[in-house]
Amino acid sequence: MLERLVIENLAVIEKTEALFTQGFNVLTGETGAGKSILVGGLNAVTGGKMSRDLVRSGAEKAEVTAIFLLADNGDSADTVRAKMTEYGLTDDDGTLIVAREVAVTGKSTARINGKLVTASVLKDIVGTLADIHGQKDNRLIADADEQRKLLDGYGDLGAELSEYAEIFKEYSRLAGKLRDTRRNAEMRDEKIAFLSEKIKDVKRYKITTGDEDINSAKLKKLRNAENIVSALVGAERAISGGERQPGAADLLRQAREQLNNVAAYIEAVGELSERVKSAVIETDDIAREISALLSETGDISELPNVESRAADYAKLRRKYGVGGDELCVKLAEWEDELSSLKNADDEINTLENKKTSLAAKLKNRAVEITNKRAVAAEKLSRLLESRLNELNIPDARIKFAITPDKITVNGADGIEILISVNKGEDFKPLSRTASGGELSRVMLAIKAADTADGGVTSVFDEVDTGISGITALKVGEKLKAVSESRQVICITHLAQIASKADNHILIAKTADGERTFTTTTVLDTDGRKRELARIISGDPESETALISAAELLNK
Repeated sequence: MLERLVIENLAVIEKTEALFTQGFNVLTGETGAGKSILVGGLNAVTGGKMSRDLVRSGAEKAEVTAIFLLADNGDSADTVRAKMTEYGLTDDDGTLIVAREVAVTGKSTARINGKLVTASVLKDIVGTLADIHGQKDNRLIADADEQRKLLDGYGDLGAELSEYAEIFKEYSRLAGKLRDTRRNAEMRDEKIAFLSEKIKDVKRYKITTGDEDINSAKLKKLRNAENIVSALVGAERAISGGERQPGAADLLRQAREQLNNVAAYIEAVGELSERVKSAVIETDDIAREISALLSETGDISELPNVESRAADYAKLRRKYGVGGDELCVKLAEWEDELSSLKNADDEINTLENKKTSLAAKLKNRAVEITNKRAVAAEKLSRLLESRLNELNIPDARIKFAITPDKITVNGADGIEILISVNKGEDFKPLSRTASGGELSRVMLAIKAADTADGGVTSVFDEVDTGISGITALKVGEKLKAVSESRQVICITHLAQIASKADNHILIAKTADGERTFTTTTVLDTDGRKRELARIISGDPESETALISAAELLNK
C-alpha cells in the first residue's frame, strides 16, 4: 500500500505531504486546488512521464517521493520483490522508497531505496503497485483491444495466448518464406538462365582465391626484371667480389687474419676477431640468398601470359565490380542460388506441407482460446451485471460479443462489449451507448470484480463523473467494499462518496498575494463535517449542510 506521498515544486504545489492509510482514502477540495496533481505525482513515481513543464515557476526542479509498504502476500508484492532481486536492489523490511525528479533543463532521475535506476526499470518494478484510473481510462474500456485484454485477463488466458503467439509467429515466418520462394519461382527460368550465364562466364577464367594477388606480384617482378637482376648481381658482387676486385666477405676475412696476428698481445682483439667471423658467416649467407633470388626472378618470356592474366582480372572487375577473391565468394553464392532455384519445386512442396500442418495447429489453438473466452465471457458478464446492479443500474445487461475474425497474434476473435441499461432495450456497443457516468461505473464494476491482490493500490480520478444522488451513494459503497481487500484512493466532488472514507484528505489552495500554494490536511471528524458541508452547499458553516454531512457520516 501507499503510505506517504511527498511533492515539491510540482505545478502549483510548493511542498506538501499526503499520508494514506489502508482502506478507503478520499481526496476532496475546490476545482483547481491540485488534487489531480497528487495523482500525477503518484503516476510519475510508478513509471509515468514527468514533464519539465510541470516544474513550479521559479524552482530548479520538481521532486516526488512515495513510500510503499509491501504486503506480506499478494501477487504484486511478490512480483516487486522478484524484480528488485533481478535488478540487484533490496527492500528495507518491506518498505519501498521511490523518488522521481525532473529539472527545468529536462533532465530526469529516478531512485528506488536511494539507488539510481532508469525510468523503464522504475516502471517495471513499481508499476504493478498502483492501478490508476481516470476519465481517459474510462474511455479505454470502450476500445475493442482493451475489451479483449479485459476478457483474457479475467479468463486467465495468459499462458494459452503466449503459446499461441509463438505458433502464430512461426506460421507468419513460414508463410513469408513460402511467398518469397513462390515469387522467385515465377521468375525462375529467367533467373536460372541469368545465373548460369554468369557462372559460365566466370568459371572459364578458372579463378581461385589468392590467384589475382599472386599474378599481380609476378607481373611487377617481370616488368622490372632487368632492374631486379642488375641490382641483385651488383649486390652479390659487392659481397662476394670478382676476379679483379675483392668483395665485402673477402675483406672481412683479411681483417680477421690481421686481428688474429695480434690476438696474443691484446686480449680484446680475440673478441673482435670472433665478431668479424660472425660477420663473415652472415655475409656469406646473404650472398647465397641473393644468388637464390637471382634464380627466381622468372622467365621474361612469361610476361605476355602474366599480362594477359592481369587483363582478365581487370575485365572481371569492370564487369562484376569486385576483385578475384570476392568474385570467388560470389561465384559460390550464385551456384548455391542456382541449386536452390533448380530445386524450388521441392522446397515449395516442403514449405506448403509445413504451412498446412502449422495452420491446422494454429486453428485448433485458436478454437481452444475462443471456447475459453466464451466461458469467461459468460461468467464475467454475470459478475459485471451484478456489480452494476449494486451501482444503481438495476436493469443493466452485459454481453461479450465474440465473433469470428481474421487470425492475428491475439487469436481469431473479434470481441466487443455490448450493454443494455434499460428494460426493453436491445444490446448495443458499450463504446456508442454508455454515458460518462455509466462508463465510470463499468470501470468500477470491473475493479470490484477483481479484488484478488491486496498489494495493489487502486486510484480513481473522478469516478463520480456524471452521477449524483442515490447512484453516488451506491458508488461510494462499492468503493468502500473494494477497499476491504485493497487500498483505494479516490478523488471526488461528491459528499456521498467522500463520507464513506476511512481517511479523508483535504486539498486546499491558498495565496499570499504573490504566489499560490497547495496544502494537504488529513481531516478529523469535525473537519470532515465542514468539508462535506462545503461540498453539499458551498458553505462549510451552513447549519443545514452540516446536519446533512453528519447524517452521511453516521450512515
